[in-house]
Amino acid sequence: MKEISKSIIDKLGAQRTASTPRANQKSLPAGCTLNKILIDLGSDFVEGITFTRGAKIRRGLNIYNLDIIYGEAPDDNNIYYRNEMYSGRIPKNTYTFGESPTGDQFCISCLTGEVYYWVHDAADGEIDTFLLAPSLDAFFKELGADESTDMEALAKSKKITSIDLDF
Repeated sequence: MKEISKSIIDKLGAQRTASTPRANQKSLPAGCTLNKILIDLGSDFVEGITFTRGAKIRRGLNIYNLDIIYGEAPDDNNIYYRNEMYSGRIPKNTYTFGESPTGDQFCISCLTGEVYYWVHDAADGEIDTFLLAPSLDAFFKELGADESTDMEALAKSKKITSIDLDF
């Protein structure tokens, strides 16, 4: 087991994801290659990674929650499939490697190796990309456990928990 895998298991409760099988893709945007840290994680967590204690990184007053790190298994959390899904939407010269509970994406610059947070539903003219770390290594070193309760995590995710369609 790689040191990075052991670290996130101990610190964040990393575990393999469960998802729906699908055809495997094998391409990233032109000029991009998979980061070595993601390759190392993929050798231990082929299906991708979720976190039993949550995972978050703080930048200023903002907290960015990481829900899933994509893997290379032929399933819904395949890193190549997800990049094909967001092709033309995520910032140019980046690829996505993970997702927040709200569907926002964590991206790596192919040119600099910097890690960004991309807001998938930002309105036109809104800033939709935020620098999180100068490298994936620095990102993982700063990633901490989110010890929120289930209700707090649900509130943070901004997901609809119930709806009343009384017509």
